[in-house]
Amino acid sequence: MSERRAPGSSLKGAELIRAICNLEELEKLAREEEFEEGGEASVGLATNVLSGKIKDLLITLRAKSEGALTFSFSSVDFDILEEKLRISPRDTLVKKGNHVNRAAESILQSGGRYMTSEDMYRHLNMLENLVPKANEAGARLWIDAIFFRVSAMVSGNKGMVLNLEQHVPAVGIPVPDKACSLNICGTIDYAALTTDPYEHESFIQTSHFQFIKHKNLNGLFVAEAKPGSSTLAQHVPRAVAEMYASAKYLNKGILRGALTNGHEWIFLIFYLDKDGIGGTYTTTPIIKIQVNDSYPFCILSPGPDIVAGILAYWIDRSFSDLDENDWFSQRARK
Repeated sequence: MSERRAPGSSLKGAELIRAICNLEELEKLAREEEFEEGGEASVGLATNVLSGKIKDLLITLRAKSEGALTFSFSSVDFDILEEKLRISPRDTLVKKGNHVNRAAESILQSGGRYMTSEDMYRHLNMLENLVPKANEAGARLWIDAIFFRVSAMVSGNKGMVLNLEQHVPAVGIPVPDKACSLNICGTIDYAALTTDPYEHESFIQTSHFQFIKHKNLNGLFVAEAKPGSSTLAQHVPRAVAEMYASAKYLNKGILRGALTNGHEWIFLIFYLDKDGIGGTYTTTPIIKIQVNDSYPFCILSPGPDIVAGILAYWIDRSFSDLDENDWFSQRARK
């Protein structure tokens, strides 16, 4: 029989950080309540006792957190993102120009390679009437189809390599209050990279993140949200954490990426602070791939062409900021 552990001893990584954050907030509320109650001695005494117990718990948890804590991308929520990783939202991305017209232009991009825009719609229509979208494995089939189309759209004579479950080595991240340090690591669902012809063969045979760093390849990193679990926007912290760790490991100040459940897409840009600690990010509104209401189901144009066009354009500019020909521009947050 295994030894019974003391309460709280099993807390690790993000759970421990989250517990500390929650207790710090509770301690703050207790102090505010004590101040507001003023002369009521009995209430003040109770508040003091509560505040003292919270402080004792904080001392215990902070002692457990000494040294490096390792947690995965999926553990990151908005609180950890802002309070511990020091990453905050900035200007929002808005549509630039006429996306419908631009999608019509992207239809012509293929160079005779598979798959064409027509092939993509045929494939998506087949999926829509064949595979339920009830789980993560099913959603990936839609994402795969979009990337197959993108592979025929990459500029020039470059080749695309699509890595699934791309492992990101642990990256050390200082915590602002210096009570502990964090190691963040995990896997990115999709890493779409472009290479020159002479490097394509070698990179097809290896997917190590170290190779991406050494060769300085362009790459767009895409996180998949589990379908039906919550709104797409609630998965933004995980996607941003993946981009943060990737930017730090690759020594890039800017990183573009995306978040999707197959039918809905959010595009993101992450900006690493100059000191390498924390940063900011910006997101687009959700871009939806629409489906008709009646059976047999049919994918409606031009959603897939817009998404594929953005992905193809962004892959080649994955480590640079928006330019004058981009699909989006920034609008200041109100």
